[in-house]
Amino acid sequence: MSEQLSREQREEALEAAIAGYIRDGYQVTYRSATGATVAKGKPINHTLHLILTIATCTVWSFVWIALAIMAAAQNATYVLSVDAYGNVQAAKQ
Repeated sequence: MSEQLSREQREEALEAAIAGYIRDGYQVTYRSATGATVAKGKPINHTLHLILTIATCTVWSFVWIALAIMAAAQNATYVLSVDAYGNVQAAKQ
């Protein structure tokens, strides 16, 4: 069994994992010494789509629904954590 790492070594392992996610287009939304949350995707401007839906007598609602479904499929959020041995785990939210 391997030995436990120091806090600095664990932070370095987490930082390396975060760097990989950033290269893949993710943004860090939360960061601590032993964990982070990274997210990818663009938010939908629901206010704009509501105005368009009202202005077009609900015709725009079909576009809005389609965009919301596609955005949900493309967006991803992961919670990263590092244990005492430097292993980084990623859990999809």
